[in-house]
Amino acid sequence: MVTEAEIEFATGTRLLSIDAIDLDGNGLPELYLSAVSGTVLNAQVVEYRDQTYQNTVSRIPWFLRVAELPDGERSLLAQSLGSLDAPFSERSFRVNRTGDELTRGANVSLPANITLFSFLPVASAENEPLFAYITGGEYLKVVSAQGDEFWGSEQHFGGTDVSFYPEHNANKELVNPVFIQQRLLKNAAGELLAVQNEGIRTFQRFRQFKKSRVVALAWNGFALQERWQTADQNGYLADIALADADNDGVEELVMVVKYQQKNLIQKGRSAIVIYELGNQQAAAAP
Repeated sequence: MVTEAEIEFATGTRLLSIDAIDLDGNGLPELYLSAVSGTVLNAQVVEYRDQTYQNTVSRIPWFLRVAELPDGERSLLAQSLGSLDAPFSERSFRVNRTGDELTRGANVSLPANITLFSFLPVASAENEPLFAYITGGEYLKVVSAQGDEFWGSEQHFGGTDVSFYPEHNANKELVNPVFIQQRLLKNAAGELLAVQNEGIRTFQRFRQFKKSRVVALAWNGFALQERWQTADQNGYLADIALADADNDGVEELVMVVKYQQKNLIQKGRSAIVIYELGNQQAAAAP
């Protein structure tokens, strides 16, 4: 991996998530980043313009996520920050773009309790729209469009340490952090790919994940059934993507893993791990 560019953001900006989509239709995908400045949502756009990467749009007061909808279309969705007790209670909506301006489009109907960041449509034999999502308690569930539960996991899935406090308060024990949950993906075989971080998740304000993997599952009409999983990584799996990461014309599973947390006595250590996909299993690349 070779560094192509480094993008600087305004002091105090914390990046929460990253997605790519060609929203302006010019043939080049832009990067859409959920971000926060203090307690205020401050999403950003980065794109390749005039032979360089630039931060072209900022101060967007929404969460942003590229997501697949039941009609199979990938769209940029957005959501405003809700109340302290229900930060993801606002309606999700499509984002439109004209020039360097993002505007609110049509609302998107999603089942109750599903967050913008962690859901995926599931194909059913009856052609009834089903949705897989990771709950606030970090379990994997499948529900109908009306919110009726069809299946729930016994094991934890997801697991994130990306969060921010939505209100200034000297005593933060009175304010719950807002967590940005892990994404769910679908590969070419139609399997659902979910992150599984293991570790301490008992307390809202202290989380520590020391082992992780990606699990591939398929809906059999009654449950999400495991097909395969990657080898365990001895660290926190921060994000995943499906992309041709090594330019060989074949899509790989790309994982960002944090092996060591930076603190006063040690340096942080993280890496990009690439898995070749084939024969219904993932094999780690060098």
